Amino acid sequence: MATKTAIADGAWSNDANWSGGLPVDTDEVSLNGKVITMDVARIPASGSLTNIIAGSAGQILVPLETNGSCEINVSGTVFAGTKTTGVIYVTEASSNTFTLNVGTLVGSSSPTVDSALKMTTTGNVVINGNVQGGAAVLNNGITRTGNGNLTVTGQVQGGGGVCHGISSSANAGTITVIGGVVGMTGRGINLTGLGALVITGNVTGGTAGEGIYLSVAAPITITGNVTAGSTKEAINNAGGGPITIVGNIINSMTKLVFAGLPPVLSGMGYDNY
Repeated sequence: MATKTAIADGAWSNDANWSGGLPVDTDEVSLNGKVITMDVARIPASGSLTNIIAGSAGQILVPLETNGSCEINVSGTVFAGTKTTGVIYVTEASSNTFTLNVGTLVGSSSPTVDSALKMTTTGNVVINGNVQGGAAVLNNGITRTGNGNLTVTGQVQGGGGVCHGISSSANAGTITVIGGVVGMTGRGINLTGLGALVITGNVTGGTAGEGIYLSVAAPITITGNVTAGSTKEAINNAGGGPITIVGNIINSMTKLVFAGLPPVLSGMGYDNY
C-alpha cells in the first residue's frame, strides 16, 4: 500500500495534482486539504482504495450532471475533515447516480460543522457500507439537503455530541436504509424535511440520541424490530407524521419506544408496550 497525496486543487485524472502519481488499487489517499474534482467514471480505475483521509479541508467534489454516473470504491474508511460541505460533496441537478462502496463513512472529530458526505444533488446517491456520525458538533455521516434519493445498504449509527448518522432537510425524495439504525449520543437519523424514509432492518435508541427523530410530518415505514435505548426512545415523532412498523416493539426498563404521535402498528409482537 502506498499513500498518494493531493498537492493541488484540480481534476482527479491529472497526475500533476498527486504526489506519487494517480491513486490506484490498494493506495491510501490523503486529500491534504485540496479540492479534487471527480472527472472519471470510477475511482480507482480498478480495485479499491484503502482509505480516504480529508487532511483538514480536503474534498472530492462530484459534479453529478457534468461527470455522469460514477462510483468511488474504498475498502476501509472515508474520514471527514473540516470542510463544511464534506469530504465527498455530490452536487448538481441530475438524474444520474453516484455510488460509494465503502467499509465505513465517518463524520469528523473536529469542532467544525462537517459531514463525511454532503448531497445537494437531485440525483441518486447509493452507499454500500456503514455510515457513522462524528465526534464533535453536527459532524454527520451524511447531510442531505438536495431532493435526490439516498440508499444505504449497511448500518446507520449516530456519533458523539450532536452528530447524526444521517441528517436530512430535503422535502422530497426518499431515504432507503437496508440495515440497522442505531442512536448513540447523536441520532441515527435526524429528519427536518418531508422526504420519505423506508427502513428494512432494526431501529434502536441510544443514550442521548434517538434511533430516529422527526421534527416534521415525514412518512416512515419500518420493516424490523424497534427497541428503546436505556435513556432514549427508538423514535421521537415530534412532527406527528405517519409511521408504519412491521415488526416487534421492545421497551427498555427505563424508556418507552416512542415519543410524540404513535405509529400505525402492523403484524407486531409487543414487549412492555
